[in-house]
Amino acid sequence: MRFGVYHEDSDQVEEEEYDDEAVDAIASRQHEYINHAAISVPTHRNPFDHDEAEETFFMGLREVVI
Repeated sequence: MRFGVYHEDSDQVEEEEYDDEAVDAIASRQHEYINHAAISVPTHRNPFDHDEAEETFFMGLREVVI
């Protein structure tokens, strides 16, 4: 089972082109609002070792949510 950000077909991801001037302008405007050091970001890898474990988790989640 593949769900959300854990989709592994990375060949299909298209890279977007950005205007460097626009990126620089946005970054310079946001600099004054950054009041902390950089933090670690979690990886986007699938946290489940097996498809069965992932399916079990989502089955349980559906029971709790419904």
